[in-house]
Amino acid sequence: MAERQDREQEYIFRNVQLFKNDTLGTGSYGAVCKAKCDQLLCAAKLLYPVLFQMIVPDPGKEHRHPFRRFEKECAFLKRINHPNIVQYLGTYRDTDTNAPVLLMELMDESLTHFLESSLGDIPYHIQIDLSYDIAQALAFLHSNGIIHRDLSSNNVLLIAGTRAKVTDFGMSKFRDINVTRQATMTTCPGTPAFMSPEALNEPPVYTEKLDNFSFGVLLVQTTTRQFPKPTDRFQIRELFDLRFPNQAIRANVPVPEIERRQAHINLIEPTHPLLPIARNCLKDRDVERPSSQQLCQTLDALKRTPRYQESSQQEDLHQMLIEKNMNNYKQINRL
Repeated sequence: MAERQDREQEYIFRNVQLFKNDTLGTGSYGAVCKAKCDQLLCAAKLLYPVLFQMIVPDPGKEHRHPFRRFEKECAFLKRINHPNIVQYLGTYRDTDTNAPVLLMELMDESLTHFLESSLGDIPYHIQIDLSYDIAQALAFLHSNGIIHRDLSSNNVLLIAGTRAKVTDFGMSKFRDINVTRQATMTTCPGTPAFMSPEALNEPPVYTEKLDNFSFGVLLVQTTTRQFPKPTDRFQIRELFDLRFPNQAIRANVPVPEIERRQAHINLIEPTHPLLPIARNCLKDRDVERPSSQQLCQTLDALKRTPRYQESSQQEDLHQMLIEKNMNNYKQINRL
C-alpha cells in the first residue's frame, strides 16, 4: 500500500474556461460544471459566492463552513494520487466572482445516477469491480490515517460504468494513528443514511470503521439499485424484567442497523456473495466490522471465482453482438 504523499501536485494551465450552464451536479454549497483547461476537458467545483461571507461562531463546528471545507479539500487532494481517487488538477479564480474553483478530472456520472438510471440489474462482475475499486480507495486512505467521513453513492464517480473513484473530501480528517484509534467531534458530518450508529451519537465517536459501515450501505445499494432509506434509529418497545415477569416497561430503544435496513437487504439474492460482506460491514459495533484491507482481499478473491468469470464473459459476448449488429446495420444502409 502506498504511503501518504507529502509532495503537492498541481498542474499549470494557461487558459481555463468554465461552462457554468453545463452542470454536472448541484448541492447546498455549490455546483460542479464542465470546464476546459487548455485542451483538457475537466470538472470544476464552484461554491456559491455568498457562502464565503459566512461566519461560524463555534470553532467545533468549523467543518460546516463551506470555505473551510473547500480549502481543506484542495489541500487534501494536492497530496493524494491514487487510481481510485478522483484526480486533483489545480485551483483557479473565477473571473466573474473572484471565487476559487477546484479543478478535477472529468468523470461520467455518480454511482447514484448509474444505479437509478439502469434498466435492469447491474451485471455481477460490474458489482464486484465497482465494490473492489471503492474498497481500494478506502484501504489507501486508512493506511495513511485518513477517514473520509462522507462516503456515499453521490461521492463515488464512475468511468464508463465500469471503474469507480471516490471524491468529495471536504469532510475528511487526518487521524494520528500513533496516539489514539478514536476521534471525537461535537457535530457529525456526512450523509445520515450512510452513517454508522456511533457516528450518529452525540457527541459522535468514530474510527476508520465508519467508512467501512458506509461501504456496507453501498454494497446493499449496488445490488438492489435502491437508495438507502433506513427506518428510525429508535423505537418504543416493551421490555420485561425477569424479576417482574408480569410487568412490561415501555422504553425508547435503539434499533439494530441490520433491522433498520432489512427491507432493502431482503431484496438481495440470499446466495449473493456480497450479502455476507454487507452484513458484516453493517455491524452495530465498529470492532466487529472488517477492515478495508480485509474487504480488498475478500473482493479480490471473488474476482477469481467462476461466477465472476462467467458474468464477465457474458458481457463480452453481449458487446460483440452489439458491435456485430451495428456493423450489419451500417452495411445495409450503404446498399
